[in-house]
Amino acid sequence: MSAQQLQFPLAILSWNLPPSMGYEAGTPIAMDFLVHNLDVLPREYSLHLKVEKDGELVEERTIAVDGHESFWIIKMSIRGLYVEETVEVTDATLSIQLLDVLTGEYVDSVSTLLYLPMGTLSWNLPPAMGYEAGAPIAVQLLVSNPTLLPREYSLHLKVEKDGELVEERTIAVDGHESFWIIKMSIRELYVEETVEVTDATLSMHLLDVATGEYVDSVSTLLYSGVWPPGTVTWEMALATFIGIIVFSFLAALVVGIARGE
Repeated sequence: MSAQQLQFPLAILSWNLPPSMGYEAGTPIAMDFLVHNLDVLPREYSLHLKVEKDGELVEERTIAVDGHESFWIIKMSIRGLYVEETVEVTDATLSIQLLDVLTGEYVDSVSTLLYLPMGTLSWNLPPAMGYEAGAPIAVQLLVSNPTLLPREYSLHLKVEKDGELVEERTIAVDGHESFWIIKMSIRELYVEETVEVTDATLSMHLLDVATGEYVDSVSTLLYSGVWPPGTVTWEMALATFIGIIVFSFLAALVVGIARGE
């Protein structure tokens, strides 16, 4: 292979989005970029957003970075960028292209397939929470049907402990195992559930009855201790122990001074 056939990239673009993602048109998309300048000179770049649907280009624009249409990166360096963008369609391909301003050529790109989810699920529980086995858990759920047709859903509760499924059941809504949501609407649900174990993962899954597939899920870690598992390191424990010793010493010193010793 001749030297003329060897081509090395002068820049690399990467981001945080997966190859495909559920997306409702008009909602903001948080994008984290890493732009690598592999050249031995500073270079000026710009980011261009493109959306293709059914083989046609339906959206195209330059993404502003710090209020400017282009940005510089010094030689052999990496720059992180954060932007929020909205797209007016779904079931389309969103791509971001990195333009080298000097050459006027696109040097790299990233893309993701945006598709309309059959339903979305959110709740009021945190990612981890202290829990005593058997105690009731008040759960507030928001179920969204973003499609253009009414859809029937059901909610399934699952509990996993030490890698095993220890509880599983369908959650009744108004006394029924499933419920309907009209097109492009949101329904709020309130349920109280108990779990017979702790130090386990509680999850709720939204099932689309027509397809028989889970379309979304939420989960939380139930723990019995003071802190969630894995959040207390030996450094934290040592620092706490030293802090107790220092506090005890200072307290004894103050008492001694007060007594005139």
